[in-house]
Amino acid sequence: MLWIMRYFSFFFLLLFFTTTLYAEEVLHLFEAKIPLANTDKLAQQRATKEAFTQVLIKVTGNRTIYQHPSYPQLHSQAEKLVQQYRFENVPVAPSPATMENKPDSVSQEIPAIQHFLWIKFNALGVKHLLQQHKIATWSNLRPSTLLWLIKPTETGYELLTQQTTSPEQEHYLHALQQISYQRGIPVHLPFWDLQDQANIRLQNIWKGFEQTLQQASKRYQTQAILIGRVQTSSQTQWQVNWTLYFNGQSSYWQAQHHSQKMLINDAINQLADKFAAQFVHFYSGQAQHLLLAIHGIKQFQDYQKALQYLQKLPPIKKVYIRHVSAENAYFDISYQGTIKNVAQAVALGHLLTPINAAILTQDYQSDNDEKLVHVVAGECENCQKISVDKPDKEAKNTVILTPDLSYQFLQ
Repeated sequence: MLWIMRYFSFFFLLLFFTTTLYAEEVLHLFEAKIPLANTDKLAQQRATKEAFTQVLIKVTGNRTIYQHPSYPQLHSQAEKLVQQYRFENVPVAPSPATMENKPDSVSQEIPAIQHFLWIKFNALGVKHLLQQHKIATWSNLRPSTLLWLIKPTETGYELLTQQTTSPEQEHYLHALQQISYQRGIPVHLPFWDLQDQANIRLQNIWKGFEQTLQQASKRYQTQAILIGRVQTSSQTQWQVNWTLYFNGQSSYWQAQHHSQKMLINDAINQLADKFAAQFVHFYSGQAQHLLLAIHGIKQFQDYQKALQYLQKLPPIKKVYIRHVSAENAYFDISYQGTIKNVAQAVALGHLLTPINAAILTQDYQSDNDEKLVHVVAGECENCQKISVDKPDKEAKNTVILTPDLSYQFLQ
């Protein structure tokens, strides 16, 4: 039984938990998988609407989207927006409670089969529908989180890791996979290999040694760190103390639950809600412009990587190259929202780190007067145009570049 769960757990980790960056692209925002009691037409229709609600929650970051006044109109479009679907049969392991006092031979029996309906909805159609109803959407570039989940045992402590072995941990992992998929939140588990064990002891995780925890977590390069300390208050009750380190701030909360699934679901839901509150904005009105400078662009591949990254960020609509010199690149950014929204989005990835804007203030000359006049007057508020007298007939223009945002490119 355990080998089956481990197989699917490992496969899921490869699909969803492999990239170790501050932010990750979530590839399954517009799809959902719903369990089916049977495969008749009525069950499929119900599953389609449930899947669409799951997608709306993932795309908006709002788990109470069903309370929105426009929800009935959104829900009515579910079947029209279906792009692909298929039926899946997945082995289901019994819960730890059902396996208690069972002979070993029972655990080797063929597991039950659960039927699922997998549906993918049209991404552009869903986005357009939400935009029509003025509902904000969350981009697929999302903060990643490292989860340290630990509980005391008779002999010490037990940590949930990528190499989990016990039946109880398998169910924690299964619950984590499900809710992370449903909310579109990348969550990673520690390897707990020799490097981890050299960096931190289990009792230090339990005691919450903040500096040690953050130092040990650096190798995973996630933007957030979530620590859960689980205590069993009764045979059917779990109490958890949660600590979240995110954006240089700490938050704490306690929770009690009757199952491991509820324990994990509540934590990831709260995590997703916190992220959505910071990163989900409805961008409307005319686009604005700013000048963004990057230092450390040494080769074409660096420029290409930086450009592609900026083009992905949700507040940014268009990116134009303004000037390249030595190791510096200057981009005219067309965006909606505020400069703060742009800075928050840029900070998601482990690619650019802020530096002093004055360092990248630069002047350069160009003979393209028409283009400079357009840029200076309309698209680049911090570019000043200065005429320079030249002995030849063609007038040159010196442009002083003063960036609104400046960054160091990280290799």
